Amino acid sequence: MEKVAGKKKKVISAAGTRKKTRKDPLATSSAPSTKVRDSIIKALSHVEAEDGLYFRNFFLLHEEDQRPGVKASTKEILSALNTLLKEGKVRVDYDELEVTFRLVS
Repeated sequence: MEKVAGKKKKVISAAGTRKKTRKDPLATSSAPSTKVRDSIIKALSHVEAEDGLYFRNFFLLHEEDQRPGVKASTKEILSALNTLLKEGKVRVDYDELEVTFRLVS
């Protein structure tokens, strides 16, 4: 069943049997929270992030790391980064293996 405007709708295939519907795992239902965006900006503003951060550095911190982590799912972090990129607050630098996220100065 699909939800359409708050109502459930049956989906029937051409063969007359019900089809199972799946949610797109990359689709976002709403804009990223301000809290997640602020956490990303705070992490990128830290002195340890002077050369930028890899994506994994937002949520994986080592014992010696002093910068704040971002407490959110990877999907929420990606959504917030995408919004910050569109707003021009964050930029992406590409190297041979990975991308690095940096604050726009």
